[in-house]
Amino acid sequence: RFNRKGFIYTLDAIFALDIPAVIILASFQYLSQTHIARFNRSDLYRLSNDALSVLERNSGLSNVVSGSVSNAQSYLNSLPTQVCGNLTVFSTSSTLINSVQKTNCNSAGVDELVVARRVFVHSNSSTYYAKLEAWYR
Repeated sequence: RFNRKGFIYTLDAIFALDIPAVIILASFQYLSQTHIARFNRSDLYRLSNDALSVLERNSGLSNVVSGSVSNAQSYLNSLPTQVCGNLTVFSTSSTLINSVQKTNCNSAGVDELVVARRVFVHSNSSTYYAKLEAWYR
């Protein structure tokens, strides 16, 4: 003789396990197809602003105005390996003073480029503009 009560409990238990399993599997399938950006543009922008701030405080920007790019070059080369940067310094009349780029970095063909700018005063009391273009390799 067939016990209907036991059959309903078994069927209920199967549905109770199958429905959450299907939902979990569908969630994993969806999440595995979603590509999360490894790096964020806002993070790169903050890093660029921080770099300009550090270069200003350690006289790296003033040295670029004076013609010595070694301090700025050293700092750019110490950025994380996945980050590239190009520092350009202009006078207030938009005349190019000097430019330095991280070694082994090329911005040709880069999809996303972040630009940070900073105004600073050189030791001769003249105002200059620093522009740091940054991108991920």
